Formats: sequence, structure tokens, C-alpha cells
Amino acid sequence: MQTSAKKEGESFFARMKTKFAPPHGTCVLIYLVTCAVIGLILFVAAVPERYAIPNPSSTDETVISEVTIKATKDVTDETLTEERREQARTTARNRYANQHHVDKTSLVPFLKDIGDAMAALKQAQQYGAALNAEAEEGSLPAYTREQLTQGRDLTGYPLTNEQVRSLFTMDEAVFDNSVTQISETLSTLIQNDYLSFESPDNALKLIDVELTASTQADPALLSMLKSQGILQTVTEKYWVEDTAYIDEKAREAAELIEDIKYHQGDVIVTENEPVRQNQYDMLESLGLLAGGFDVTLYLGIVMLTVASMAVLYVLLRLLHGKILNDVKRSMLLCVCTVLGVALCAVAFKLFNVYAAPIMLSVILVSTLLGARAGLSCAVSMAILMAGMAGGGNTSMGDMVSSLLMTLLCGTATITFLKTHTQRVRLIICGVMNAVIAAVALAIV
Repeated sequence: MQTSAKKEGESFFARMKTKFAPPHGTCVLIYLVTCAVIGLILFVAAVPERYAIPNPSSTDETVISEVTIKATKDVTDETLTEERREQARTTARNRYANQHHVDKTSLVPFLKDIGDAMAALKQAQQYGAALNAEAEEGSLPAYTREQLTQGRDLTGYPLTNEQVRSLFTMDEAVFDNSVTQISETLSTLIQNDYLSFESPDNALKLIDVELTASTQADPALLSMLKSQGILQTVTEKYWVEDTAYIDEKAREAAELIEDIKYHQGDVIVTENEPVRQNQYDMLESLGLLAGGFDVTLYLGIVMLTVASMAVLYVLLRLLHGKILNDVKRSMLLCVCTVLGVALCAVAFKLFNVYAAPIMLSVILVSTLLGARAGLSCAVSMAILMAGMAGGGNTSMGDMVSSLLMTLLCGTATITFLKTHTQRVRLIICGVMNAVIAAVALAIV
């Protein structure tokens, strides 16, 4: 088994050694070096100028900017956005500061207090039932003043004589059923957080409506709960600030505040103007401060360079495989590509995305190495130019325009130069691409 694995390993390395032996291995090395050189050019072109600006929060003096600084890409003013959201939260909390409710955690003690009050009323009901049992069958006794007073004392509430008589004459089953329905209704209201208002009076109105409309409780018993302040006393006892409701309103108010964004090319700091903390934080996030490091920028450059060279290598392998075994022609292709990228980088840095001689490499490669090599170069340059346009002070529209312009103009150029490569045709291609770039620049 070990011998077999060893032979397979040796066979793999042997195949790789054969595959990347000169001249193919030399050509691969040339493309790798070209990838590194293009990456270096993009690093130099894309790395923004950095500014030595002190942190306003670390000094008592006002920090004044000596230059006008623009955003190198879209950025969110996190500091100012969060300040405005916090202001919105504070305003909402002040607006709903009086919002209270009977909390769900108070359900058991709330119902217990209601149950205790009902138990006291039931003592009077049972006392009246005993008096009724002593009376003649089919008739109710004429309750004396002493009996009414005794019933009132059993409840502990200052009931009227009429209310005491109602308890004396109430059937026990009706009383118990009324208590059950009242407890269930109150439990539903509290569990669903319906008793959430700025005033307990509003909660009591809702309770009264629900008990009257949703239950078949005895009206006399409901009247006692209301008139004797039993519901009011218990409700006010457990009436606490509705923090969940207030927090929800604060969250909703904060969500209404949109991110404060600066787009590519927008001025962040103006010359001779004070630098605020939120501006400093944006410059830091963009890597525009001395000592700053924008990881996404460098990672993007590496990925862009590798992707464009990988596309170039794959297309050459599919369309023009012989060039990958020709050192001189590979060297010529890479020199043309590097030259075009370098001039485009200079144009991007100093002028405008549409001033870049994007088609230079395509024209040179098509003229010197043929249409297939030119097409491979055109696709690779399209990826590079779109990435470079997206990384500068340009918009997404410029990025897409660069990509389409490179592909379309590149295809037209290759087709035009495919049969003949006279100097007149080269001049026509150059003028054609210049006119297209000028038109695109004028439109933008």
C-alpha cells in the first residue's frame, strides 16, 4: 500500500515537472511576473493619499483641515447616523414615558387579589343562602338591619343594603360561574397586553367593556366590582411602566432614520474648515488617515489582478494554446498588457476614467499576435478596467461603462484589424475609440 502511494506521488510530481518544463514553464513564470507587476501598478494607482489629521476627541484645540478631502468610495457616516437615531430614541421615550400596563408577570398576584375580593363577597352570599334556607319554602325572608349589617361586615366593603340583598339572593352556581368568567377575561387581557395605556382609567374602561360584552357574569356582581373600587385598586396596584412598549416605539423611531451616506467624490472635509468627529471617523474607515490601512482595498486589488490574469491564461489556452509555449510571444503579450495597464492607471489617477487608453493593449496585441490573442487580452483588460473604475472616484455607472466599452470596442477593433493591419486601419481604430470615449465623457 505504501509503495503504491509513493509511486502515485512520484508520478504526480513527474507529470507536473514535465508539464511545466521549458518552454511552457518559462511562459507560466512570465505570466506570474506580469500578474505581480500589474498588481504593483494597481497598488500605486489605487492607494489614496493619506492625511495627517489629529483625532478631534484627543485634543482640546479645534482641528482645521488644510485640504479638501473627498470620499474615495461610498461610506456611511456611522457617528452622525447613530447620534440622530439616539435622538429619535430619546424623543420617542419621552413621548411614551407615561405608557403603563399590567405586566404579564403580575398575572398570578393580580388574579389572586381579585379572587380574595370575590371570596369575601362569597362569604356574604353564603350567609344569605343560610338565611334563605331557614325561611319558608318558596319565599325569601325579609332581611333585618342586623342581618344586612352582618353581611356587609363579612365582605369588608361598604356595600349598600341593595347590594347586600343582591348577594343574599344570588345563586351559588351563578356566583361561581361569574367569578370564573371574570377571571378568564382578565387573564386574557393581561396575557395579550391589552391593558397598556397612559392612564389606568383607560384600562378600567376596557375592562368594564370586556366584562360586560364578553361574559355572562351577574350584573349586580359586576356593579359591586366597579362601585367598590375593587378593580381600580387592584389595577393601580400592579400598574407599572410599559418598558417593552416604550422600547419598541424607540426602536421604530430609530429605524425611520436612514443611513447618512457619502458617495464617491462627495466632499467629506472642506479646506480651512474644522474637522468634526464624524468626519474623522469616515476618513479613518476609508483608510485616508496617516497610518491607516484599508484591508478591503488591498484584498480587492489582489483578487482583481489574479482574476484578470487567470482569465487571460484560460482564454489563451482555449483560443491560442501555442502562445503558451512561445516565450518571445508571451513576453511580447505581457509587455503590451503591462504598458496598457500602466497608461490607464495614469489616466485614471490624473484625468478621468474615459481618458484611459483602454484599447491600446488590444490594438497592439491584435496587430502583433493575431485576433485570438487580442480577444483574450480584451476580456482580461475589460475586467481590469472595470475594477479600476469601480475603485476610484467614479460611480457604478462608470464601472459598467468601462466594462462594456472595453468589450464592445475591443471586439470591433479585433474584427477591423483581423484581415489587414495597415497603419491607416490602426489610425482609424485609435480615432474611433477616442471618439467613443469623448462621447461617453460628454454624456456623463
